[in-house]
Amino acid sequence: MQVIALLIEAQPLHAKFLGTVLRSLECSAVTAFTGVEGTAIALALSPELIIMDLFFPDADGCDLIAAFRKHAETASTPIIVVTAWTDPKAEAKCLSVGADFYLKKPMRIDDLKHTISAAISLGMRHSVGA
Repeated sequence: MQVIALLIEAQPLHAKFLGTVLRSLECSAVTAFTGVEGTAIALALSPELIIMDLFFPDADGCDLIAAFRKHAETASTPIIVVTAWTDPKAEAKCLSVGADFYLKKPMRIDDLKHTISAAISLGMRHSVGA
């Protein structure tokens, strides 16, 4: 089974990079460029993984994470935040509202791949326990 990951990233170059990394791990990537679009895709698709930034023209990333945790379709989906925001308070907030991992840009590709693999494993444990 191929893992379907949803990328919610406002910057097309960042989304392309993340998609390339996901495909190198034999994952399928679906991309949304706004919070509204990402939410609609997440609820319709129920992806096995969500990778997202925090800054969107139409939504706050932490609010999106909290909303994902309230929907059955995404309540247990692993969420990786990939952002340039380095404020420790932002990281703590994201993790407190439901993000599973928080990576700061720029990051090493190996660190990103390791985090994606860990998130996929976490998602598999959630689905087995469901």
